[in-house]
Amino acid sequence: MAGVISLNAFLRVNNSIDNTFYFNKTNIVQTVLGGGGPGTIEIGTAEEDIVTEVSSEGWCWIQNADATNTVLYGPKSAGAMVTFGLLKPGEGHPFRLSPGVVIRAKSNVAACKVQIAIFED
Repeated sequence: MAGVISLNAFLRVNNSIDNTFYFNKTNIVQTVLGGGGPGTIEIGTAEEDIVTEVSSEGWCWIQNADATNTVLYGPKSAGAMVTFGLLKPGEGHPFRLSPGVVIRAKSNVAACKVQIAIFED
């Protein structure tokens, strides 16, 4: 039996111009049941690969569980991280991964906990 992923996102900016964005993707059928890992890991100040046992990446959830430090993350390219994301303390979000892409992360000041869940689909 296949699994199902549901994703809902909402962003509202209320300043001189109101902007509201909705994304609702339900019933993303997992053709391969797997994922959930690596879980909560400690990320240091040097770039680190996010190691997962998922072989065919799909959706990823990443959240900075630290109360003080910022986390930078992005894909590994030519052995180094191409930074495309920044998570301030407590922030998190979902995104889709391409198969074969290795995600790297690093903390800005001191090691911190980051929650990462990657699910095949």
